[in-house]
Amino acid sequence: MSKQSLVKFLQKLDAELSRGTATRSASDIWRTQTGNKLTTTITVSTTTITKTIKAAVSSATNVPANGDILIKDLGSKYTDLTKALIQKVKNNFEALAASKKGITILTKRPRTTIRVKIDQIEGSRRDNFNLGQKQYKDALQDFYEDFSALVGEYLSQVSSTNKTGKIDQTKQSQIFNLEHFKGKSNVQGFIDDKIYNAIQSYDGSLEDLKANAEALGLTTFLNIEKSAKTGEVKVYVGSQFKNVQESAGERKIKTDLQKALREALEKLKEPLFELKGSDSLKDAKKKKLLEKALKPFKKVKNATVKASSTKIEKSKTHAQLNVSGKIKQVNLAKSKLRKRNVRQKAQSSPAGSMLQMIGMINKELPDTVRKNMKSPALVNRTGRFAESTRVTDITQTPKGFPSIGYTYQRDPYQVFEDGSSGAWSNGQRDPRKLIDSSIREIAVKMAIGRFYTRRV
Repeated sequence: MSKQSLVKFLQKLDAELSRGTATRSASDIWRTQTGNKLTTTITVSTTTITKTIKAAVSSATNVPANGDILIKDLGSKYTDLTKALIQKVKNNFEALAASKKGITILTKRPRTTIRVKIDQIEGSRRDNFNLGQKQYKDALQDFYEDFSALVGEYLSQVSSTNKTGKIDQTKQSQIFNLEHFKGKSNVQGFIDDKIYNAIQSYDGSLEDLKANAEALGLTTFLNIEKSAKTGEVKVYVGSQFKNVQESAGERKIKTDLQKALREALEKLKEPLFELKGSDSLKDAKKKKLLEKALKPFKKVKNATVKASSTKIEKSKTHAQLNVSGKIKQVNLAKSKLRKRNVRQKAQSSPAGSMLQMIGMINKELPDTVRKNMKSPALVNRTGRFAESTRVTDITQTPKGFPSIGYTYQRDPYQVFEDGSSGAWSNGQRDPRKLIDSSIREIAVKMAIGRFYTRRV
């Protein structure tokens, strides 16, 4: 694999991400020209609707009760509204399926959920995203108006642009929005698509590309294993507030990715940067075909077959230390050294050093996390979260930097991770940011140089 091939890939990806006009971003153009036309699965669920309504009520300026209490007080009146909503949406999609191709209702007996797949039609310009949105938009507006009638008024929110300091939410779109399934936002789909396009002209192995992306510090943005086109975008109805927050964050992902790409291109100019290399995809394919063609002749008695090497060279793997389980000391049983010497050897080895580092970090991590738990981040209340934080393993990146794996009590704190579903995620309370900053604070005392962290 050549450095030129890697440079070409990174430059192509940067160019793909930059395409746009003075008035529209590249990702917005991709959404209308490509993303909206992909196969789309839409889910309208009373569980998600109710969760969103509760969050809107709890943050409203004109409703004294919180969302849980209000919905409980409304009782069957509220339940009747959700049943009517699902029935209207079901009727709309059934009518659509009867009139257009490629519409499949996936829920057979919908009571609280309606799930529909709208297939991409080859050669068609049909906007599947907006077509699906039309089927529930008016029904959702009727639901919200009926709910507001039960409450006695529309929900109001704080507004910095309105002279009164608040704004009445009269439209369902101010409460709900079509939110991408499992955190798959428009910008993420756009980036995945551009990575896929760039890989098509890449003359090297994906194994090498992944190794070099890590060596260049691009693994935060480039997950090569998930870059293939699936032709499907899944969406569901969720919180407009959360969607707006995520949209801002996703735009930053694109900006940060381009910045990282350009930094990587600068690193590749350094003469000492060493590429991780193996046979390219094309060379590997040629060797496999050659091996297949020569195999029958190699079995012929007294026949001599001469050809260039058909052995496919693979990238060298890098040793990883995982201390989450038992550590197997290879060939230790064969050694005639005394136990005291074995302990000394383990302590002076890289594995021993990493074990010591894990122990030192874990000794201070809970107290450091607890100290750093201040608003707007997670706030220390019970101490359970801080006590659950620990480093599990330390591996080495291809460029020789430590990669520190950590974990914490996922239930219930994972709901605060940026990108998780629900109203609890807002970016500032992400446990990963809190643990990362705490590990780095400890690392300064230990004089640890450059390193990476990852949640395992």
